[in-house]
Amino acid sequence: HGVRFIAVNDGVDSEKGPYDMLLPLKNVFNTQYAKDISEKVRSSFSVKQRRGEFVGAFASYGYLKDPDTHGHLMVDPVAAAVVHRIFRLAASGMGQVRIAITLNGEKIPCPSEYKRLMGEKYRNCNQLESTRYWTYATIHRILRNEMYLGNMVQRRSVRPTMHGKAKALPPEQWAMVEGTHDAIVSRELWDTVQAQITKHARAPDFEQNVGLFAGFLKCGDCGRAMVKTRRGGAIHYTCGSYRRYGAGICTKHYIPQAELEKIILSDLNRVIGAVSDLRRLAEESCIQEMLLSKNRAGEERRLQAALERVQRLKQGSYEDYRDKLLSREEYLRYKADYDGQEQTLVQQLNQLDKEQENPLEQPWVEELLRRGRLTELDRATVAQTIREIRIFEEKKIEITYLFSDGLRTLLEESPE
Repeated sequence: HGVRFIAVNDGVDSEKGPYDMLLPLKNVFNTQYAKDISEKVRSSFSVKQRRGEFVGAFASYGYLKDPDTHGHLMVDPVAAAVVHRIFRLAASGMGQVRIAITLNGEKIPCPSEYKRLMGEKYRNCNQLESTRYWTYATIHRILRNEMYLGNMVQRRSVRPTMHGKAKALPPEQWAMVEGTHDAIVSRELWDTVQAQITKHARAPDFEQNVGLFAGFLKCGDCGRAMVKTRRGGAIHYTCGSYRRYGAGICTKHYIPQAELEKIILSDLNRVIGAVSDLRRLAEESCIQEMLLSKNRAGEERRLQAALERVQRLKQGSYEDYRDKLLSREEYLRYKADYDGQEQTLVQQLNQLDKEQENPLEQPWVEELLRRGRLTELDRATVAQTIREIRIFEEKKIEITYLFSDGLRTLLEESPE
């Protein structure tokens, strides 16, 4: 690709001539060395977590890392007062959204903003750039976090491979050690709040309640998901931030679903009408489904490789125990850790959908090829043609299609 490659330690510069043919082999060994170091670091963190030492980069809101004792947490008086108040409000029966509205009304900084004001370079990867306020999710995480009981709770997720994506673990596999630091809330207050949360919890039937545009509608200004509301038998959407936290956070961004359907169907047919080869358009619009199938196959290979590695490590620990290189306690500790990793990987493998549909056999694609246009929108059509819909004020809409790149080529070739 014409890229200049320089390796200082190996004396390589591609512009000065061909490099040693053994270099790729050296890179293989270097990669294996990095993986070995990664495994040793992971094992070291696991041992510290089981001892109740804090190994995270940032302490939970309400605590500070003890500068004198490594791995110990100390109470942050300012943030701890807010945490305790959140628990008291929840115990009194106040809902989690109402608690967030109350804190926002009093201009109390949310956890991420508080850390920033305290000079910490903290960034919540799940947080939108425009979110600088308390939300239901933040309050809910605080009310369910046993760290505030004085218990060290870590290892909520694991990274199966060195560069893989972290996977959430079920609570029974977390590393939890009781009484490692000062509690912010009492056991009585904690139990009262958990009873309140359980009493108000409901289990929605997602299969029956998935809306036509669920997961695709975003507020054009704050970026939060739009929420669906029924009124007089009709469905309309408003900004989720406005609905939950009021006009001080965002505006309404109101739009009825019937009107939104007409706009999107009309625009989708306009795009389709500009293309001469509808079959190629159908293939372009379904390309994401095929890519997802390939990604699933790649993910399956990565998970299988990680599972085989864990099984080899477990076998190796047994052989070390048999050769008396490990004590029984050490072996059982390693075995429990590897068993947990193995179980997680097996569960992830079982959850992967290995079936791959033929994109051109979708009902909406067959209708498109038969009629030359779409007559109605359904969930499958939206899911396989649209990436995102952003709603602005005055019903301005911005639609991002899945087949944008391929469509550009077809439009250039179209005689129209």
